[in-house]
Amino acid sequence: KGARESRLLAMTDREGPRQIMKWIRFGETRLRRKYSILQYQNGIGMSIALGSALGMIFMGAAYIMGWVPAWVTIVSSAIFASFLHELEHDLIHNLYFKGNEKIQNFMFWIVWLFRANTVNPWFRREIHLLHHKVSGQRDDIEERFITNGMPPGWRRILAMLDPIMAVVFQGPSIKRDA
Repeated sequence: KGARESRLLAMTDREGPRQIMKWIRFGETRLRRKYSILQYQNGIGMSIALGSALGMIFMGAAYIMGWVPAWVTIVSSAIFASFLHELEHDLIHNLYFKGNEKIQNFMFWIVWLFRANTVNPWFRREIHLLHHKVSGQRDDIEERFITNGMPPGWRRILAMLDPIMAVVFQGPSIKRDA
């Protein structure tokens, strides 16, 4: 263990990320061999997008028809929205329909329409990929928009509850620093 740690510490700033990516790709290859269903990754992603959207529509209709109480609709819709959030993250990292911008944009529209109080996914793609380059630094817009670095208080609570308030409170300082 000691020799391995010292080898990792001796890596240059370029070698470290390359080694990490090599192991990630190795792990991905192993998973894809073990679970053949992963060859249908695009279809799985589209099913999650459409299924979540239809699930939210169905639960809203079920509530309107009086079939389910409000709390069931809220909880189930939150679960469907969480699936869409994870799908958006995977789309940002180009895990579905790589090279097919039209289908990716269609899926982004689904995500945004059913999570309308969030930053649009095309902008989020930009700030999330930047986040991976400058994580934790002043230029890490994504972290700042989720209130990291804000002092505790009512403004931070409002910004955590509503992404638009995060833009209102954090936007001017982010623009100044950018």
